[in-house]
Amino acid sequence: MTSNDKYVHDKNALIIILVAAALFLMFTIQPYNISWIKLVSIGLIAASVVVWLVSNSSLRRTIKYVLVVVSIFAISFSAVEGYMLHNMGYPPTFDSSQPNDIPFYTDEFNVSLTELVQSAKSTPAFRLLMLEYPGEISIENIVLMDNSVGLSFYFVSANVHVSISSNTFSGKPYQASVSGWGKSSFAQMYPRQQTHAKDLEQIDNLGLQWYYDHAIEAYQNKTGVAPEIDSVSVSIQAHTPPEYQGLQLGIFGSCMHKDNGYKSVFYANFHPNGTIIDIKCFNQ
Repeated sequence: MTSNDKYVHDKNALIIILVAAALFLMFTIQPYNISWIKLVSIGLIAASVVVWLVSNSSLRRTIKYVLVVVSIFAISFSAVEGYMLHNMGYPPTFDSSQPNDIPFYTDEFNVSLTELVQSAKSTPAFRLLMLEYPGEISIENIVLMDNSVGLSFYFVSANVHVSISSNTFSGKPYQASVSGWGKSSFAQMYPRQQTHAKDLEQIDNLGLQWYYDHAIEAYQNKTGVAPEIDSVSVSIQAHTPPEYQGLQLGIFGSCMHKDNGYKSVFYANFHPNGTIIDIKCFNQ
């Protein structure tokens, strides 16, 4: 093998390694996040490899440059996207100056849900997701539990679900994951009569403390005794007809038992306007 042949061989090997690294990273960093940007990159790499294998030497040199450029872009994009989705920024600072009688919690229940959603949507990472999956975005659920925040969004046109979470107690930033290609969503099956922004506004106007107080009142009316509560979680979820179309708010109360850990006490479900749907009471 001449020195020139060895140089060409080594150069081709480096290109193959670069292409393999690009494909590996695109399918391993956020593996379910197959956006149009990744699909175009994969398509260009696949087409270039095919042309490279069947073309003559003059065209092959041009295709090599295309492969190098596209592979470097794919590697860079995958790495930057992966970092951004795992470091999305932080939830808003909760207002601890407001009165709060909810056990176990201090600041979380004073947050505005509208502000909470907007804090996630305004991050550079979320704007990148909006570029990858343009079109309508729907809220699927919001969860406040054990000093942590969880949000789930549905990108309607792409049929993709994005989950975002943060542990506020440990000061960790939002982290996002993409999933659910081909999985149907309430937002896709049923057009909304009232926007989720309006639902969240109604909840914020009443405040989570208001829902908790009315859940306790409903429990007492049903059982005749006051519940013993050590921990509370909140879940705001999208629901479908015929029962209800839009967001519903659930308050889940539990208490600590020495031998069995936390034990369920009640689960109360509300419409955003404060109308209680039902309450389930459990033996303490």
